[in-house]
Amino acid sequence: MIIKNGTKPLLILSAIGGAIFGIVMALYFGLMYRDKSSIILGLSAGGLWFILYFLAMFLLVRKNEQNAESLHRQIELARKVICEGPVLYINGSRRGTGGWMFLSEDAVEFYRVKGNFGGNNVAIPLDDVVSVTVGKRNPFGQTNQMTIQTCENHFVFSVAKAKVWKAQIDQAVAS
Repeated sequence: MIIKNGTKPLLILSAIGGAIFGIVMALYFGLMYRDKSSIILGLSAGGLWFILYFLAMFLLVRKNEQNAESLHRQIELARKVICEGPVLYINGSRRGTGGWMFLSEDAVEFYRVKGNFGGNNVAIPLDDVVSVTVGKRNPFGQTNQMTIQTCENHFVFSVAKAKVWKAQIDQAVAS
């Protein structure tokens, strides 16, 4: 099972960025040149920003998914993968490291994206998992934060569909 965000959050983020950029540019050009065509130019710049940002992020997400597919094939040679998806590993400094998480028969494994320099890959054996908790809802109504508690550490991840991840990990720990 692959758990992903899909394109909806990407579209929302791109639209918000495009709207903000368009309004700022419309105000800038409107105050600078004081005519209607400059306001239209600013709003057009916001629309262009929306398209370019969405396209760039879409291509980046697709590239990361292709890298994850090859990593999935490598892991499948050694053990069965139950669940996988993109995550943000939030380490102690509150800095997030983007990557891909796999739930296999014997561990929860996080592999960072090649372009991220902050952080290492993490493997959490299922035998060490004490509890899995899900955080509060974000402004979009989604529960994204998931904490995996072991005897010695706790690992915080921001994931799509944290309740599904929790159920899968709880089921794997129980079996």
